[in-house]
Amino acid sequence: MAKRIKTITAGRLVIVGCYTIPTPRSSDRERQALREISSAAQERMNLKRSWQKLEVELATNFTHRDLHLVFTYDDDHLPRNREEARKYLKKMIRLLRAHRKARGQETRYIYVTEQLSAEGGRLHHHMILNGTGADLEVLRSLWP
Repeated sequence: MAKRIKTITAGRLVIVGCYTIPTPRSSDRERQALREISSAAQERMNLKRSWQKLEVELATNFTHRDLHLVFTYDDDHLPRNREEARKYLKKMIRLLRAHRKARGQETRYIYVTEQLSAEGGRLHHHMILNGTGADLEVLRSLWP
């Protein structure tokens, strides 16, 4: 089997991987063995690739000067479900984007909505946001 080396450079992050690629000379038995990867192994590989993709996105678009934020809800503003929580966050992002646009500033972010368990646990959001200097007071005023 032929090997291929793939290099990904994202900011200060460099990822080098060595992959086996089938060649036209591969026998039918070799190609069949490649197709028979177990679903559990494929799932692990997909999870690994998704984490790697996130790592590359973070390294490309953010630095140590940017912000890691956790948005939580008090009892008065607790959303009923994940969709309502997502709407609260989208509204805050829209307001933040308008605030920054008026000042000629760029808005870059990556977020995830999380709940510890389906039965319980509070919904909350983790976000990486590019910093502009005077962000905390603006974010506090925009988040309910």
